[in-house]
Amino acid sequence: MKYKKYQFILILTILIFFQVLGLQIPEYKVYDNNQQVQIEQTVSKYKNLVSYIKNIYLKKKDLKYKMEQKRNYQKLKSKKKKKKITKSIYDQVKSKTKLDCENIKNMKKAILISQSQPKLIIEYFKSRCDFKFVQNPVEDLNNFDFKWTSLKKYQNFTEFIPGKQIINHIDGIKDAISDKDDLTVTLRNFDKKKLYNFNSTDFQFRSFNINLKSQTYSKSERQFLKLKKGIWMTKDPIGAQGIGIKMHKDIKKLQKTVKQLKANYSTMSEKEIKQNSQYSFVQEYLSNPLLKDGKKVDFRTFVLVASLDPFVVLYQDGFVKQCVEKYDTNVGNFNKQEAFKHISNISYQKYHPDYEKNKDELCMTPQIFEQYLRKEYNFGDEEIEQMQKKQQKLIAYTLMAGKPSYKIQKGAFQILGLDIIWDDEFNVKLIEINTNISLSLSLNCMQKTNPQLIQTTYDLMLETFSDISKLKEKWSQPEKLDLGRWRIIINEANNYNVLDEFLIEKKQ
Repeated sequence: MKYKKYQFILILTILIFFQVLGLQIPEYKVYDNNQQVQIEQTVSKYKNLVSYIKNIYLKKKDLKYKMEQKRNYQKLKSKKKKKKITKSIYDQVKSKTKLDCENIKNMKKAILISQSQPKLIIEYFKSRCDFKFVQNPVEDLNNFDFKWTSLKKYQNFTEFIPGKQIINHIDGIKDAISDKDDLTVTLRNFDKKKLYNFNSTDFQFRSFNINLKSQTYSKSERQFLKLKKGIWMTKDPIGAQGIGIKMHKDIKKLQKTVKQLKANYSTMSEKEIKQNSQYSFVQEYLSNPLLKDGKKVDFRTFVLVASLDPFVVLYQDGFVKQCVEKYDTNVGNFNKQEAFKHISNISYQKYHPDYEKNKDELCMTPQIFEQYLRKEYNFGDEEIEQMQKKQQKLIAYTLMAGKPSYKIQKGAFQILGLDIIWDDEFNVKLIEINTNISLSLSLNCMQKTNPQLIQTTYDLMLETFSDISKLKEKWSQPEKLDLGRWRIIINEANNYNVLDEFLIEKKQ
């Protein structure tokens, strides 16, 4: 009986196997009529079951194939869309200057010197039929009509020919207002002139330059050692992108560290000196910043020094940067995780594990942030305008403070990236000034800002510097120039300065 049971199962297994493979089922005869009938009935049932399973399998296979096709189509569609968006972005950087290309006989030369690919700059000059451009030339580095470089060693101002050449940097501007320690000195010296009814203490964080090389203490350093409270930050004076910043809640511990570094500097190795360079600049930390969704935000504003003689300064809003982690001042050890709550630099925030999925929320256009202010704080046009005026005051005062240090060379211009922050009472503060701005297109906010920034700036510079003898005349009639989003805050060609309303009246 047991043998017959196994025989029966074996027969069914063979039949199912043949059915699944689609093979012809061989004839199988038994001499027990009852068993024959039972087998035929069971086989019939199993054939139906196998057929049903087979149909399900084929349907699933077909569905899987269709899903795969759909995914491939979506990938292709996404790729095409990306290409279309990219093309659209680069279309925005094309020059809008009307040129008679057919009658241009002698093309001008633009050279681009950079470690990276300045794609926006390249696309801009590709769009102009009056220029040929050479990237990273190995010779004739001083033979150009227009030079764009992100590297200081290639600025070479001593060989620059004012009035005949154009360069995207101004000699002296970095040392005067970009390096954090020098900016502090520049602003303090300008404050001493007492020209206006406010000074830099209204918008610059309390700052101390520490000379680690000297064992003696300056007046500023002695003031620092008298501090009793507050949250403080140490920064590399020439650092950028949030690198090397440390936050300190224990002021006594920070003061002790500074004393030790000053006392031991002469015995320190080069590596130790470099590791502790941020202690040469100490700055007060804003403990009550304006927050969005509980997260700290700061603002990138662009400034264009379009001319030094006449002195012309313009600005435009860039974008708003937001930290990925919620703000919290209960800081113990200021580690990488804590820094995500306080340092909003995109180059730093991108290392957070949640950055990729949230990146476009962490960088907003000014329009989006303005909508937030109108909704959350019930701001109207008047309040928005007041914020703009405070920002303009900060920019104009800072640029005027550094003006004596800028070397006047006609044909030199500079785009600056100012990072500013607002406290929860809407007072504006200056964080830092960058002389080499990022031209990345990695985020939506940058795609909506950087292409037009380059297009309007370079069209404007090539137009106003095209004939140096008419430079002042052109800026005396700025309404005839295409300024794009740029707004003038200082223009000596027509005696305009936003700071004039804050001048202290001198007694006759």
